[in-house]
Amino acid sequence: MLVWVFLWTGQSASARDVVSTNFTASSVDLTGLLERFETENPQFAIQLPPDASGTISTMTAVARSFALRHRWAVFSLRNQDAVPKDLVISSHWQGMVGSGFYWPRFSRQRILSVQSSPGLQPTRLDQAREDAYAFRINPGETVTYAIEVSGEGLDELVLWKRDAYAAQRQEVATFQGLLLGFSLLISIMVVCLFVIRPQWVFPAAALFVWSSTAFLTVEFGYTRFLEGLFPQIAGLSDKAKASAEALMAVGLLGCILTFVELRKRMVLMAVLVICAMVAGLGLSVWAWFRPEIVSGVARMSFGASAFLACLIAMLLASRGAVRAKASLFFFAAALIWAAAAFVGIESLAEIASLEYLIKSGLVLVMGVLALILARFAFSRGVIHSRFFEDSGRRALALAGSEQCVW
Repeated sequence: MLVWVFLWTGQSASARDVVSTNFTASSVDLTGLLERFETENPQFAIQLPPDASGTISTMTAVARSFALRHRWAVFSLRNQDAVPKDLVISSHWQGMVGSGFYWPRFSRQRILSVQSSPGLQPTRLDQAREDAYAFRINPGETVTYAIEVSGEGLDELVLWKRDAYAAQRQEVATFQGLLLGFSLLISIMVVCLFVIRPQWVFPAAALFVWSSTAFLTVEFGYTRFLEGLFPQIAGLSDKAKASAEALMAVGLLGCILTFVELRKRMVLMAVLVICAMVAGLGLSVWAWFRPEIVSGVARMSFGASAFLACLIAMLLASRGAVRAKASLFFFAAALIWAAAAFVGIESLAEIASLEYLIKSGLVLVMGVLALILARFAFSRGVIHSRFFEDSGRRALALAGSEQCVW
């Protein structure tokens, strides 16, 4: 749908375009309309659009940070309606999509402050993983806004109608709550299955699903409440996210080891997988010191582990291994998710809501894992495949010796 933004060009050649608030869509993108400045002086004089008489005045924006250089983004709005306009500007923090595969960029604040002239100063809204400021423009008023930009830069700035923004945030919160609720249910289910059938497959799967749930919790921004309550743990989100990514790779390796009975069928490969798991556990601890390095290594490890799991499962399934056939679908789903995550992380495809699709895909992978675990728990033919293999060998031996056992 096309979004029409009405612009006026001032009489002065240096005047910026003034954006009308009469847009009909729920939001418009202001990114391409921003004037950007960089100064060493914390006080910055900004030229305002000419008033009705043609007089041009200036406003002084004062930086709130103590950086050596200060970056600003400036835009102007005009309300031509006879009623006040309640609006919101927002800028999304760096998420998983576009963060980079090797040494990822973590979520950081984009907007340090917003100052306006004239009118009431914008009010910061408390939102997870997003900078949002609400303000009102009176009828016939033209207001200029100076945004103090952090070192992360300002890749996007969206102007919302206040009601539309509230509805959009409610939809996002509902969607995130559903995903996190499903992941928590699956995590609890795995623990319950372990109580029913104490097998090594369930602790390995539990490590994967619980670390995935922790990853989603950080991605959705719920850890910010802890950081707000305890300022001394600033940076917890980055460390917890890197540690969760490392544990996801370890959990996937554990699934390889236990699902296909790797210690019985491929002893050397089992030793290598165990060594990789120990190294992954060490990475999860190191994440609390160098999260950016650990996160990059964990992402590469997860992709390699998913590829290796598919190869091993297909090889053993071709040899008639019952467990390998049962778990092949899960390993294939994990590999597909890893490929989709790589596309998003490296921004190889411009797809709307790609970040939410990737997170939904992770919950789907967890759901596939839950179905396979349920089969392991309630199908004695799969759980006790070793018993039936031994019984078959005994039957063949008795048949060959032409003896019988009563």
